Amino acid sequence: MLDLTGKTVLLTGATGGIGRAIAQTLYRQGANLLLTDMDQAKLDEFAQQLGERALGVAVNVADENAPQMLLKAAEQFGGVDILINN
Repeated sequence: MLDLTGKTVLLTGATGGIGRAIAQTLYRQGANLLLTDMDQAKLDEFAQQLGERALGVAVNVADENAPQMLLKAAEQFGGVDILINN
């Protein structure tokens, strides 16, 4: 198992089946998670289930403003180290 302590992962499609499994695995490996999807309520619930190193941000990644929004949100973790476009 990888030690991802101190690394921040930006994960799109985080509330679907595959996205949830990826997020849970990465969280167990110590990663900070910036979870994205389109439903803020689902993201909030999932981030709360994971713990304090998870943050959900509802965004449509097709929106031209999405990258700036996500990078701003990632500042609280010190930036993004890994992108998983799920």
